[in-house]
Amino acid sequence: MTETLIKKIKNEMKEHLTAEQMRQLHMVLVNCLVDAVEKKNKTTDLIKLFLAAKRVEGCSDKTVKYYESTLKTAIDSIKKDVVEITTDDLRIYLDDY
Repeated sequence: MTETLIKKIKNEMKEHLTAEQMRQLHMVLVNCLVDAVEKKNKTTDLIKLFLAAKRVEGCSDKTVKYYESTLKTAIDSIKKDVVEITTDDLRIYLDDY
């Protein structure tokens, strides 16, 4: 998906940029998109680990699905990388909730 998006953007910009600018654009796109994908994967992995722990602890499937939904909603609302979320971020989220 990332490569397809990069190709599409470069194709749209090729008439407007020099060869050197295209190389720079490529580098920037790769760095930004790879970082975004890695952060999303890290978040997904952490959620999966948490949910697995809850299953092992004996939580029902319904409870695990509720936890998953609640976590995803909170993370989307806070708009920070999971490892950067602080107690204050959670307090503000819960207060707004």
